[in-house]
Amino acid sequence: RSRSAHSRLAGSVELIFGAGKLDRRVADAERLLRDWRDQERDFGQLYLEYEPVTPRDRVVLEDLAVTMLVNSRVEARQAMGFFRNCASLDLGGLPEKPLGATSEGERAEIATLIGVMTSWPGVGASVSTKTLHKKRPELIPILDNMAIFGAYMNPLWPQQRAKEDTIKGSRESKRHSTGSRST
Repeated sequence: RSRSAHSRLAGSVELIFGAGKLDRRVADAERLLRDWRDQERDFGQLYLEYEPVTPRDRVVLEDLAVTMLVNSRVEARQAMGFFRNCASLDLGGLPEKPLGATSEGERAEIATLIGVMTSWPGVGASVSTKTLHKKRPELIPILDNMAIFGAYMNPLWPQQRAKEDTIKGSRESKRHSTGSRST
């Protein structure tokens, strides 16, 4: 059967997310995913399939390039921030397990690491997590601005598209950013 015939028989899938605190209901979720795959196949799928050749326990300027495949708005300002600061990050201490298997303390360390990166010029949570995700795919989720502000925090999505807001740090990272930027 064709996909459309199968979809008509199976019915529409409603996606509910928010953990009972800020629930959002998205009707026809499979169509939205299919549309994204059709539009982004060349780039989003390439991001997923790409295997980094850069060091696993360090962030280097070249790591920034792959984030563009999933719609990072990367400019020279972010590249300069990476160039000047990435040598101070050591990812060797990151746990080797999925995020769901981490302790509260380990998640705080991950949030601090992301927060340190967001203190770099022009780098927000989206670019930092897209970069770190390639280093530890099971541990670091992509916190994409389009998903956070466009869908999760926007009760009018998908009718109303995302704003271009970003997240710049965490409470914990702000405490650590006054001194050394290594974690």
